[in-house]
Amino acid sequence: MMKHMDTRGIIAFFDRMSMDEPSRMYLKYHAQRFSFLLGLLDDCIGTMAGGVCESCLDVGPNYLTLLLRECEVASRIDSIGFHDDRFPCRAGDAHFEFDLRDAVERERWPRIGPYDLVVMAEVIEHLPVYLPVTFAFLASLVKPGGYLVIQTPNACSLSKRMRFLTGRNPFDLIRDDRENPSHFREYTIRELTDHGVSAGFEVRRVVTRNYFLGERLRSKVFARISPLLPPSLRSGITLLLAKK
Repeated sequence: MMKHMDTRGIIAFFDRMSMDEPSRMYLKYHAQRFSFLLGLLDDCIGTMAGGVCESCLDVGPNYLTLLLRECEVASRIDSIGFHDDRFPCRAGDAHFEFDLRDAVERERWPRIGPYDLVVMAEVIEHLPVYLPVTFAFLASLVKPGGYLVIQTPNACSLSKRMRFLTGRNPFDLIRDDRENPSHFREYTIRELTDHGVSAGFEVRRVVTRNYFLGERLRSKVFARISPLLPPSLRSGITLLLAKK
């Protein structure tokens, strides 16, 4: 059975590491999202044979990769994307170097897996790739009966709509950084579920909530009212899909 960490435990886990202040603030901002995701994965693994996940792939290695390994989400936890020395593999794990933008060329897809569980958290919005192609690629990585979990910002959240109404663009400019260019495209719940189903997945769970811990007053106010909002207006989308 996997271990679980609440938000405070996650912040304490990262506080033990040496990192710069921007990274520390990023992790505090996302700690509640990480905790929610770990809870969802725990529920998901509980439905697997014996309540055990044998193999997991983290798409786009990041600090979440460390949490997945610390919480023993699976016997083997591989990663795919750009290599980063901050996120070393454990013995028995593997990292597959692959530019996710190359998924547009099917012949370049790595022949790995399939996995019981594939996690793609806050990555899909960074890819300038046709969404059906991304889902087809992800489907190739998941075992029949396995799960795909996606987390991504909600393109139609209330905060973004409010900024549009005041004449401000809620989306960042693309950065001059190949490995972190910012968000190319954010998606709606309907877009994600429709294309997931078309790729051969069954939608098991869709959750929308504001699990970002911003320090600004605006963020704190939004966090308080978020549970009262219609699901389509909340900040974050978490999607649990089962491979048919």
